Amino acid sequence: MLFNSHLFILLFLPITLIGYWVLNEFHLRPLAMIWLLFSSIVFYAWWNLSYLPFFISSILTNYIFSKIIINLLTRDKVANRARWVLGVGISLNLIFLGYFKYSNFLLSTGSLIFGYSFTPSVLVLPLAISFFTIQQIVFLVDTFQGLSPGVSFLKYSVYVSFFPHLIAGPIVLHNELIPQLDRKRLQIFDSTLGVKGLLLLSIGLLKKVMIADTLAIWATQGFDGVGAITFIDAWIASICYSLQLYFDFSGYSDMAVGIALLFNIQLPTNFRSPYQAVNIINFWQSWHITLSRFITNYLYVPILKSFAKIDFKRSMIATLVAMLIAGLWHGADWRFIIFGLMHGIGLVVNHIWRKRKTPIPLVLAWLLTFFWVNLAFVFFRAPNWKSVERMLSGMFFPDSLGLPNLQAVFMIFFTYATVFFAPNTEKIQIRFQKPGFRWIVVTGVSLAVAVGALEFENANEFLYFKF
Repeated sequence: MLFNSHLFILLFLPITLIGYWVLNEFHLRPLAMIWLLFSSIVFYAWWNLSYLPFFISSILTNYIFSKIIINLLTRDKVANRARWVLGVGISLNLIFLGYFKYSNFLLSTGSLIFGYSFTPSVLVLPLAISFFTIQQIVFLVDTFQGLSPGVSFLKYSVYVSFFPHLIAGPIVLHNELIPQLDRKRLQIFDSTLGVKGLLLLSIGLLKKVMIADTLAIWATQGFDGVGAITFIDAWIASICYSLQLYFDFSGYSDMAVGIALLFNIQLPTNFRSPYQAVNIINFWQSWHITLSRFITNYLYVPILKSFAKIDFKRSMIATLVAMLIAGLWHGADWRFIIFGLMHGIGLVVNHIWRKRKTPIPLVLAWLLTFFWVNLAFVFFRAPNWKSVERMLSGMFFPDSLGLPNLQAVFMIFFTYATVFFAPNTEKIQIRFQKPGFRWIVVTGVSLAVAVGALEFENANEFLYFKF
């Protein structure tokens, strides 16, 4: 069930909201929570019922591990046994993630190295396994560190399965969502949050159906085509994909945040105008912010602490390793590893440049940043190595210049104008204080236009669903 479908917008979401707020109105809070959990499970199972047993067992298993860790920390003065349980819990999560997502990749890589024959297995990859695995590993780590007090199984299940962020984030920490479930004032419908939620929902829909899906036309022509590609077509395709991915993913995140607000729940911001960035550090502070936070706190910091001595050189090594892992997290392919490596190299060069305190003109800094990000996305998007070779050849060693597609060029300029001059949704939320008449009109018109632009059949899936 896609956010950008009539089934979700006109049926599932209204029914879920009505049931939730009616139960709250009659002070049946536990039933309202159960209804929200049931709706989230239905939302997840709608994709493929075969995903559901693994998803439920993952929630149950991780909750049991968290309770064991809390009990051991309470009883034992030394945390060795709790640390051992934490290690087992994390390992189980990684084993299942590795089996479903990376087993074919590892075996095929081994076949290339050692020369044995290999036929890929057909595995049903549980939807959103990367996202809910990260979320539950973080919960276990925070539980061991005493940052996550014991919660009921119902609240934990809602935290993991809450349908707005379940499939593609934002990656939510327990202390960002679970405490909200107990706040009395959040159990009464807030019209301000409701209008703001509808506004963000409509903005996300417009980003997806009117911008991202349009840019996808030229990105697909370039990356999925055959034969030589001209210089202009290669650059148009690569830039269109970079813009498509931003509007597609930030559109999903805006919709997730907006839908959550309809339940009086606030999710963290996931994008902050990343294509205005003038360096790679700034880019990752604005792109998929909740993943960047995970990379920093749960990959980079532990890697850095593993060194006997911490200095600039080792911090750069930790940066490279963390970004390599982040690249691999996106997909089981060497192209994603190269994507992560390129961003790791970009971050290292950025830190070295900052250390030398050498100024650089802002326009040049922006051009270099976007060039590197766009180049890395070639490896991220290309369906295979032939596509990578074809695109890079067209971009840097073309057989011909070619003629520009004027529609594509216009769309690129339009989207860049939106990126640079339109406020991002975080700024819109800051400006939004009360649902006055102007905001209500803007929200109503935006939602009507967005819903009117939806496809009645074959709505396009969000790009990050595959990760």
